[in-house]
Amino acid sequence: MWLGMGLSAVGWAAEKRALLIMIAQYPNASGWSKLNAQNDRMLLTQTLKNQGFKITVLSDQQATADNIRKACALLLHMTQPGDKVIVGYSGHGQQLFDLDGDETDQLDEALVPYDAPRRADMKMYKGQKHILDDDIGVFVQQMKLKLGGNGQLVLLLDCCHAGTGARADAQAYLRGGALPIIPSDFKESSALQQQEGSGFDDGNFSTRGQEATFVLFAGAAASQQNYEVKNESGVAYGALSYAFCEALYRLKKKETYRGLFGQISTILLQKAPFQTPTIEGNTDAEVLGGELIVAPTTVEALIEKSTQYCRKVRVGVGELAGVFKNAVFQFSPKTSARGDSTVVMVKGKVISADAFGAIVELERELPLAIIKELRATETEKAFGEVSKGVYIGRCSDTQFQNQLKIKIEGYPLLRLSSIGASAYSISQEGDNIKLIDCATQRVLDSLVKTEDADERCIERLLAFTRAEILRRMEILQDFCKVEVRLEQSNQVDTVMPSIKIKVPTTLIVTNKGTQPVYVSIADIQPDGFINVILPNASRNILPLRLAPSETRALPLAISPPLGFEMYKIFVTPSSLDLSVLINTRGETTLEHPLKQLFYKTYRGEAPVALDISALAVLSYSFKIVP
Repeated sequence: MWLGMGLSAVGWAAEKRALLIMIAQYPNASGWSKLNAQNDRMLLTQTLKNQGFKITVLSDQQATADNIRKACALLLHMTQPGDKVIVGYSGHGQQLFDLDGDETDQLDEALVPYDAPRRADMKMYKGQKHILDDDIGVFVQQMKLKLGGNGQLVLLLDCCHAGTGARADAQAYLRGGALPIIPSDFKESSALQQQEGSGFDDGNFSTRGQEATFVLFAGAAASQQNYEVKNESGVAYGALSYAFCEALYRLKKKETYRGLFGQISTILLQKAPFQTPTIEGNTDAEVLGGELIVAPTTVEALIEKSTQYCRKVRVGVGELAGVFKNAVFQFSPKTSARGDSTVVMVKGKVISADAFGAIVELERELPLAIIKELRATETEKAFGEVSKGVYIGRCSDTQFQNQLKIKIEGYPLLRLSSIGASAYSISQEGDNIKLIDCATQRVLDSLVKTEDADERCIERLLAFTRAEILRRMEILQDFCKVEVRLEQSNQVDTVMPSIKIKVPTTLIVTNKGTQPVYVSIADIQPDGFINVILPNASRNILPLRLAPSETRALPLAISPPLGFEMYKIFVTPSSLDLSVLINTRGETTLEHPLKQLFYKTYRGEAPVALDISALAVLSYSFKIVP
């Protein structure tokens, strides 16, 4: 099925090749919902072009089952030893009954081409229009042999095949979720719930001998649903496609796929905390064989009326690099020493940003000849929209509904909005209150109606909002060489650390830098609650000061809830008090110790920004298991 011709490698230079299969619009009669894979295509295409890849794209009706197989066969034919190959798929995923008996759960995982059915009679249909994991396994093995020991193969599968559970009014598109195609007498196994990986790798993908490095990334675990996520401008992407591009953009040159996956996991915990990506294969190999291209920040004049002077420029860093509207840049001559803040020609503020660049309006016009010789440095960080929309749904108690509206209007981080523009919705029937995530229609919390129910609802929504703000906060600095990890006895080495509850745990903090620093840590739980680990006056844990090369070990108690947790590590030259991050009953203002990092959330007050050169914010993600 995936047959390709072998060619001699003599005289061939290694190439970077990519095949992108992007299906946004399935046939109307198919029953498959539309997706935003066209955005994945644009994002991945530009990202891979920046890395020097030659790219072939199959979109929508081009991506039939036959055409996908032909494109893979052609890619195999063109590939030479030592090449770097990426195959990306954005579309729906589904499970089918396993016909050859090699699946413990009796279900094959499959990609859904443009012409694949959503439902079929297993007496007649044998998966001809689906791309099964068995097919992928054959292709992977052939490609690894063709690429040889110096080649690399990376698969990006931005789909899911977990059973349906999303409501029809969810704002985020689910990439899969259809019921499996199975015989009428099929009895579903519970094995799927025990799978930790993507489900596509049946253990046959390991590299042996002179075979190429192989890595498979999937948007979610086998038992999870894979939703789309939105960037700060509200544009929807596949969760894996977006996280992969952002992580690749920020990666260091010699980083491994394990490090890349760590970045992807962190990004998805910031944007989609209910799911996590998976990785299989040679995780300790260097990304693209150590040939990652780190693009310099460019400055390009935007000519409006005059051809001699310009006030708006485009800088070559955008949302993927953490640059958002209202961030401040300073521009210095390229000849000045990097980091020298004394030589500043002009400053400017970002007025718009896309994935790969931002438009900066300068304080004053400059001649074009001077602009071409400037280097841009971001000096004041912005983090996009802070407040979250809340929709008040059906409430049988009108008084409770009115109390909620009054409360929401009093909190700067929350605002009343329509269902289509809301992050959260609240519904109440009798004594039952539900707080719902509008994107996925997941129930975030269920409360019992009491006299102070309106206040408790607001507290929970503020907790979720604070957690989201902190999750997406990431400030990388050259001076920061702090490493954080959790250790347990008999801990299994996994790409995403798995930490067991009720097991003695040690927090290891190391300063690998050349200057003393203070380290503060906030813990964001899976349920949105925030705990301050360092410093913590209630547990007599003092501010942690680390000298250069110093390591400290602190005992911790890990407790439920289970799920994916994130530590936010703040590194500063002086002690930082995070105590007010703890979820306590607050007044109408949010007293946030880092409020200067973003626009003040106090209504009517002017924005204030902090010089980010004195602060680094890092993330450490892990999974809490029984």
